[in-house]
Amino acid sequence: MDSSRAVHASALVVLRETDDADDSPDCAASRAVSSRLPSIQVRKETCCGVSQRRRGRAPGVLPTAPRLKCSFSKPYLYDYFQIKPLVSPLELETVFWDNSAPAEPTKGIVDLLMMLDKLGIRTSVISNIGMSGVALSNRIKKLLPDNRFEFIIASSEYVFRKPHKRIFEIALKKAQLQSDDVWYCGDNILCDVEGAKACGITPILYTGAITKDTATAPENCLEISDWQELAEIIGRLCA
Repeated sequence: MDSSRAVHASALVVLRETDDADDSPDCAASRAVSSRLPSIQVRKETCCGVSQRRRGRAPGVLPTAPRLKCSFSKPYLYDYFQIKPLVSPLELETVFWDNSAPAEPTKGIVDLLMMLDKLGIRTSVISNIGMSGVALSNRIKKLLPDNRFEFIIASSEYVFRKPHKRIFEIALKKAQLQSDDVWYCGDNILCDVEGAKACGITPILYTGAITKDTATAPENCLEISDWQELAEIIGRLCA
């Protein structure tokens, strides 16, 4: 793998949700948002809907759209319900997300990203997230402050979401690379592995943040449980 190639990743595999809350994410997020808006009262379901479990995923994995939906950035809700928030939609979104799904870097991702950067291998993110791209970028920057991601694509801001090939094609255009020059790492067989493969991108299934998945990885798909495994593979290819 030379410096002209790239590794794209899903936000799900570089960050994982922690599971140390005493109560449901809905309640924690609602209290956090309410504490920032003491002068108004809004029913929780007016602003957002949260599923605490994602089918085929463990509680410790970041939920994604459409099961995690946040409408803090949608002006029509404020206009319709005549809501005048005291803080920006981005701050509301961030407070909600930080309390409903606190996250931490997956084990070994920091070392892997440092290695890729030293080798001149470019990196970026494609995520099926319901939050805005700015909120996603801010969270990644906060938890991985030394990352060198060239761009971060949040499907909430695009018409398409994984596994649709168009969102992978958008990433290829941004990177100005051909599909056979790119590896894509993800933890979802349908959205990440099958989606990347359909676009001609080499998929890598990361299982380090998943404890249960009933789907079966396709043949000839590289599967890793630790980022160190990927680092060793790339190291051998670059030797």
